[in-house]
Order: sequence, then C-alpha cells, then structure tokens
Amino acid sequence: MRTIAHLPLKGDNYPIAWKKLRDTYDKPCYQLNLLLDKLAELQPIKVLNADSLDSRVKAIHLTFFAMRKLTQSDTDLIEALMCHRLLQTLDMETRKLWEEQLAYRESQTGSVRTETGGQSTAASPYPKMVDLVSWLNCRRDGLRSIKGCGTIERSCVKTSLKGKAARAFYAATKSLPSKIKRRCGLCSQEHFIGACPELKKKKSQGSTR
Repeated sequence: MRTIAHLPLKGDNYPIAWKKLRDTYDKPCYQLNLLLDKLAELQPIKVLNADSLDSRVKAIHLTFFAMRKLTQSDTDLIEALMCHRLLQTLDMETRKLWEEQLAYRESQTGSVRTETGGQSTAASPYPKMVDLVSWLNCRRDGLRSIKGCGTIERSCVKTSLKGKAARAFYAATKSLPSKIKRRCGLCSQEHFIGACPELKKKKSQGSTR
C-alpha cells in the first residue's frame, strides 16, 4: 500500500489510487512471479495426515490453475517456470538488474518482445528463456571487461562450502589476488598501514630515543 500511502483519504482520490494500484500490480509478469514464489516457498509436510495433505493439494491445484489462466500456452508456462528457477540461483544484484530492465521494456511496449534468431517475434507478456540467457551472456561479457571482476572472491563462497570441498577450494585459491587491493600509504605494498613493517620500525626507533 505504499504506492498510495501519500494520497489523502477522500473520495476524489479513489480513482487516482485505483489507477496507481492497477498500474503497479495488474501486470501478468508480476502476478505470475508471485504465484511462482508461492509455489517455491512450499515446505515439505512435517506431519502427514489427511488435513495437511488435502490442504497442500488444494494450494498447489489453485496455484497451478491461476498460472494456466495467466499464461497463453503451456510453452509460456514452462518458460516462465524455467526463467524463475534460473533467477532464483543468481545473486540479488543480477536479479534486480534483470527485473529493472524487464520492467522498463514492458513500460515502453506494454509487453515483452522476444528475440529469436536476431528477429523480433510476436509480443508476449512474459520473457523467454532465450531472452534471459542472452541478457546473462551480455552481463557476463560486461563483467569480464571490467578489470578485477574476473578474480574469485573467496568470502562469497565461505558459507556455501564445507568439509573437503571448502579445504580444496581454499587450497586452490589462496594464491589468487583479492578483488580489492589494499596498498599501504607508507611503503606502497599490499597491506594495511597498521601492518606495515616500516611503520613498526619507525615506532621502535622513536621509543629508543
């Protein structure tokens, strides 16, 4: 409701508020993503009984038919599922950039125009897998062209690796350069100034005088 929170509560603002809500939420892509998120968030049934099983079947059944109602064909539904699943495995920044450019394209055309073999096909309210893969390839190339982005940031995978896998990873990457270089202002070496041998030497010389 933050979309209309700034509007005073009076009758004249009702059509304005309704239009803002429709413009924000009455979009096929947005609604389908909500349903896919709801489906992905379902947890395994902890205690099996008739009521829990019946509730789960009804929830999935309603979600499925809502998705079928939104999509134009089975192909649209399958592509939406695959795109959603792939996006869930990506980092938050990449997902945000994808959604932003998707929203921009939709605002310009009213639907998402897909690209197949370099030629535009019929407009569709949903992105295709080929669009997502093509965009991710462009993002990959852009990251490679930026100096330093090709290095491996060990801290990013610290929590995802355990046991032998973690030890093997750190053994293989311990000699790789860090993503951000810290250069000492005193000797220009790659360390913080607090760990600089020259600074310690100067301090020890000053204390002996």
